[in-house]
Amino acid sequence: MGNNSLPMSLSGRILVGLLVGIATGLFFGEIVADLKLLGDVFVKLLQITVLPYIIVSLIAGFGRLQMEQAKQLALRGSIVLLAIWALALGLIFIAAMAFPDIETASFFSAPSRVEVERPDLFELYLPANIFYSLSNNLVPAVVFFSILVGVAMINWRTRAAYCQFLTALQRPCHVLIRQWCSSLLMAFLQSQRQRLEQ
Repeated sequence: MGNNSLPMSLSGRILVGLLVGIATGLFFGEIVADLKLLGDVFVKLLQITVLPYIIVSLIAGFGRLQMEQAKQLALRGSIVLLAIWALALGLIFIAAMAFPDIETASFFSAPSRVEVERPDLFELYLPANIFYSLSNNLVPAVVFFSILVGVAMINWRTRAAYCQFLTALQRPCHVLIRQWCSSLLMAFLQSQRQRLEQ
């Protein structure tokens, strides 16, 4: 009997993996605690390829656009961004009104306030030094830089060659992820088998 099932999409596999991971943690608990190491290593290996992949994808994607397409994308993106901001601010104000006022006794004094360091938004979003942003994992600054470079490429006459080169750089990220995932899983299973044999 042949296999007539359709291949599962990437998002479907991610969802199945998430559900299996949650069920494994809930039902097996401490028995599978060693898998945390595998998950931590897997996430770190994925992070290695994320920023380079973001850079080449955004530069190549924006570099391929025509100027009219870029203007239309900027307009639609701005509208969506403003709508999300308005929704978030509305939810914040509604949530604040949902809680009743709390009256405290006059003899009560609140403990000393802990000063929370506020993030520097200029450093987070505007990359004065792209290498600093890359080394400190400032993803919004890296994304902004990549978009600016991609938009600057729109009017280049030789942009097709650069976009083709950047697209070719995306492939090693996919290969690294596949090879790392399979080799990491095999190494972990081998170490667990040796541990059980002892």
